[in-house]
Amino acid sequence: MDLVTQGLLGAAVGTAVGARRLGWKAAVFGALGGLLPDSDVFFSQTPGVEHWVIHRGVTHSLWFGPLVGSALAMLSIGIGNAWRARQKQAPLDDAARRAWFAVWILAIFTHPLLDAVTQYGTQWFAPFTDWRAAIAAMPIIDPLYSLLLIGGLVAAAFTTGQRAEQRARIALGLSCAYIAVAAVQQPLGAHMAHKELTRQGLNGPSVLQVSSHTTMFTPFLRRVVARTEDGYLIGFVSTLNPQPIQWRRVEVDPVAQRLADQILSGEGDGRRYRRFATGPIVPEILQREDGAQVLRLHDARYGFPGQSLAGQWGLEYTLNEQGRPVGRGVRYRIPREATGERIEALMRAKLGLPNAVF
Repeated sequence: MDLVTQGLLGAAVGTAVGARRLGWKAAVFGALGGLLPDSDVFFSQTPGVEHWVIHRGVTHSLWFGPLVGSALAMLSIGIGNAWRARQKQAPLDDAARRAWFAVWILAIFTHPLLDAVTQYGTQWFAPFTDWRAAIAAMPIIDPLYSLLLIGGLVAAAFTTGQRAEQRARIALGLSCAYIAVAAVQQPLGAHMAHKELTRQGLNGPSVLQVSSHTTMFTPFLRRVVARTEDGYLIGFVSTLNPQPIQWRRVEVDPVAQRLADQILSGEGDGRRYRRFATGPIVPEILQREDGAQVLRLHDARYGFPGQSLAGQWGLEYTLNEQGRPVGRGVRYRIPREATGERIEALMRAKLGLPNAVF
C-alpha cells in the first residue's frame, strides 16, 4: 500500500494497543513503525529486476517486525527512562514497557500483512526464499480504506486512555471487514469474465486461463485477462454493477513468445521476473526511436485502455541483428494518461456506468 495508508495503519495500531499508557506517543511512533519497512525503497533504485526483488523483501519479512520492533522498543524505554531520571521521576512501569513493545512490534508487523493483500505481493520469508504472498484484493491506493483509518484516528484524538484504544480498534475492525469484502472481488471478477466470455461465444478451448486484477483506487473495478492460444483478451468489469465486457484483443507475435519463453524459463533475471509477476506476462517486439529492436515483457496485472493496455510496466531486452536478446533486462514504465477525463471515466466504470474509456 501507499506510504500514507501504511502510516495511518501504524498510527491506528499504535493507538489501539498503547494509547492508555503512552498517550499521543502511541500514534506517532506507531506511524513511524508503519512506515519503516518501506525504507527499502532507498536501496532498490536499480535499473534492473533487482528493484522488484529488494522492495518488499527483507524489511517486509515476518521476522522483521518482532526483531527490529523489540530493539526499537528497548531504545524507546531507555530514552524514556533517561528523560524521566533527569526529571526526577520513577522509571517506566511494566505496563508502559509492554506498551512500547506492542506499539513498535505490531506497527511494523502489520505493514507486510497489509501489503500481502495487494497483487504486487510481499516476500514474507526473505531472504530465505523470494516467494511472494499476494492476494489481488486491494489496489495500492484505496481512498475508502484510508478514510476508515482516518475516521478512527480522529475519533480517538477526541478522547484518551481506554476509550481511545477502543475507537482505534473499531476502525481496525471495520478496515479488516473492508479487506475481506475486497478479497471476494478477485474470484468474483474472474467468474464474471468467464460468464461474459461464454455469453459472447469466446469461452472455447482456445481460452487457456482467466485472471482477475485490481485497478487504481478501488477493488470493485476488475481488470480481467484471458489468455488464448494466440494472445490475450483484456477487459474491465465492475463487480458492483456488472455490464457487458468490452474485450480488447492483444495478439502476440510467435517470435516474441518464443523469446519470452526462453528468458522466463531460464535462470537469473528471467526467473526473478517470473517470480515477481506471478500472473500473465505479455511479450511484444518494438522498435525504439534510435532504430534498435527491443523485446518487452509486459506485466499484464497492471494496465489501462490505451498505450498501457498490455501492461503498465515490465522488463525490456535489447535485440541484436539476429533478433536475440543481449545484455540484462532493464525496467521500463509507460507513463499514465492521468487526465481528468480518464479519472472521471475510472470512477464511472467502478459503478458500471457508461464512460468513454473502459
